[in-house]
Amino acid sequence: MLLQATGIYSVSSLINASIPFVLLPLLTKYLSLSDFGIVTMYVTLTGLLMPFVGFNMEGAIARKFYSDKEIIKRYVGNCILVSGINLLIVFAICLIFHSTIFNYTGLIKKWVLLAVIQCFFQFVVMVFLTMNLVKVKPVNYGIIQIVQSILNLGLSLALIIYCDLGWEGRLIAAFLSSLSVGIVVLSILAFNGYIEFSLNINYVKHAISYGGGLIPHTLGSFFLIYTNRFFLLKMVSLNETGLYSAASQVASIMGFMTASFNNAFVPWLYERLNQNNEYVKKRIVKLTYSYFVIIGVLGLLFYFSVPIAYRILISHNFDDSSKYIFWIILGLVFQGMYFMVTNYITYAEKTWYQAIVTVCVALINIPLNYFCITIFGPVGAAMAFCIAFFLLFIGTWALSAKVYNMPW
Repeated sequence: MLLQATGIYSVSSLINASIPFVLLPLLTKYLSLSDFGIVTMYVTLTGLLMPFVGFNMEGAIARKFYSDKEIIKRYVGNCILVSGINLLIVFAICLIFHSTIFNYTGLIKKWVLLAVIQCFFQFVVMVFLTMNLVKVKPVNYGIIQIVQSILNLGLSLALIIYCDLGWEGRLIAAFLSSLSVGIVVLSILAFNGYIEFSLNINYVKHAISYGGGLIPHTLGSFFLIYTNRFFLLKMVSLNETGLYSAASQVASIMGFMTASFNNAFVPWLYERLNQNNEYVKKRIVKLTYSYFVIIGVLGLLFYFSVPIAYRILISHNFDDSSKYIFWIILGLVFQGMYFMVTNYITYAEKTWYQAIVTVCVALINIPLNYFCITIFGPVGAAMAFCIAFFLLFIGTWALSAKVYNMPW
């Protein structure tokens, strides 16, 4: 069951992640460099706003499901109500400070406000995915992910090519795909009795406390990933930043594999931790160590298969980006190991520990990138990425051992 679920999560995640690959030739053909930059900034802005609109409450829903399944309908309803209030607050803030946001992103007021609305409906989609994740319904999970991906791709093709809307067509496609799928899954949740809108202050406090602890963690993770691109842009060149991004796209297949396994592993893990059995805990630890070895070997095999991946996915103009691949894959291996140890912190509901270690590593990553690029050249950015995720893995493992006792 675990391997089957992992396979379904992997396929749906891979299809979802393939959208940037499919769209890249289209965007570079029909959009100018400045247009491409606007699309990038819109995606970046939604990534920054998402934690403040959704408050990471999908994680709180997953945790509450395992501790108290009887109240999960009302709990989910309260989380969506909180997100709706967050939507109004963030919308008002963006409306007031839209000029400042424009200075940093180049996005006019309309797109900033639409980004906020998109975040709310994307949160609803994430709630639906979480509910199917904890109920171990990978088929439903995969269908919604694939439908949203196909809708996003189809609308992008139609609006950019046939309607000649340029970069606006890409943004409209992203917005409409989240909006329409969000409305559909909200209807499905209501129709199947998975949601009940009945205000409960205790549920609201728990969701805010749990999710709020993850906001610094989420933002820290965001900057952990994107810091090296900023340093490459400022210290080397725009072209080198593009090469690094291409290498990241290829190597990200490793990240999708480990994330997909973790999606299937979390429900399995939580069910067994609830048993509070020492023998079961020892089996989990043995499985974890075995997993560390397996993803290390898979990472090595993937590295040797990179030339094939480049022939299939990447233009020969980007061949020089292969110099980044080894360090990025190794960093993603450490990220996969991190996934396996961070689950104990979320199970213990000590999410602030995740925030502390992620923010600390994100701060270390700033001078780390500067010195690595200065000493080793552009490849230093990938080395810094690898070192940062190793530190994140080790630091999180140490904290997880502190907050939840396992026979490591």
